[in-house]
Amino acid sequence: MSRAFLSAFLPGVLLVGAGCRATLPSQLPPSNDWIVAVKSCRLSFDTAWYKGLAHHAWIDIHKAGDPKWLRIECGGRLFGAMFSEVEPDEARLDQRFDGHTVHLLGWLEGEAAQRAALAIEQRAHELDAYYGENYRVWPGPNSNTFVAEVARAAPDLGFVFDPNCIGKDYPGWIDVGLTASKTGVRLDTVPIGMAVGLREGVEVHLLGLTAGISLDPPGISLPFLPVIPWGFLPGAEPELHAPEVEGALRVTIDGALGGARVGLGEISSPSTVLFERADGSSWLRLDFTLGRWLTKNSREMDIRIAEHGPLGVNDSSLGAVLDSTAPPPGNLFVCGDAYGLLEFEQAPGDKIRISARWSRDREALRAPAK
Repeated sequence: MSRAFLSAFLPGVLLVGAGCRATLPSQLPPSNDWIVAVKSCRLSFDTAWYKGLAHHAWIDIHKAGDPKWLRIECGGRLFGAMFSEVEPDEARLDQRFDGHTVHLLGWLEGEAAQRAALAIEQRAHELDAYYGENYRVWPGPNSNTFVAEVARAAPDLGFVFDPNCIGKDYPGWIDVGLTASKTGVRLDTVPIGMAVGLREGVEVHLLGLTAGISLDPPGISLPFLPVIPWGFLPGAEPELHAPEVEGALRVTIDGALGGARVGLGEISSPSTVLFERADGSSWLRLDFTLGRWLTKNSREMDIRIAEHGPLGVNDSSLGAVLDSTAPPPGNLFVCGDAYGLLEFEQAPGDKIRISARWSRDREALRAPAK
């Protein structure tokens, strides 16, 4: 066994015991440090039916001090390698593609993440033109082949692909190398291949499909099915709950869906209000910035709205004017299947007093508040 192989293989072995057990993006640490996270999610059925049986993988990177994350994925022949900025809330969302669960396959933090991020970004740029010209949905090279290839540039990054990430083992004609976890070896040709690893267990690859017995996570893998036994045992669905935001007003709205006005308190500038559903189906973040007084009774305000739901994060903004001499103006928002109406009035000092009314019936909010 060569020295080069050992230098790549042994760090992967250490990752078996050292890795964090987080399996959902929301479980990533609330850190402003470097983070590299490899994820996959089952695709939607809105195109070809067979695509809805497969997983798409991508990599999210947070650079220390950066307010946004960098998402790297392959967008096919039309887009090649895609580099997009995403908000922190989007990067930690547990659902994508029509509400399907996002699986956190592996992640790094700190200096190891910084090394991996720089290597991954450079390699992704190098592969951009190749994937733009040679992309094939099946057997590859496709978006999962792309992630496997860029991840090889980061020796510290070890993870196990979901078995339904078709294309993860695409070899060209023939390929021998480490598994994605860096704890095993694989031999692949176009029609057939196999892998043996401390985390992958034993896998057989047939025409791009995977069957086998995995060790981490433990289970049996069959094409197009969730990993057994975990895939067929009852388990908690990912829930969408608002994170802890210092100084924010936090409200669970399920007990106030009858349309009655609920006072939320007084806010200054800037302020954040978080609304969430008790069942974890969605949550809403409102960031207020109070502007100048237009008259002694009215002032400007800007509201940034971010609804977090099964389809992702829907961002918008609203400019409003508070006029304390007129009936409180209402601004309509959506949180899951509930409609909310915010109302404002002047408060002592440089503050405003806000209240909210919520109902599943949008028209019910037109009626006078109880």
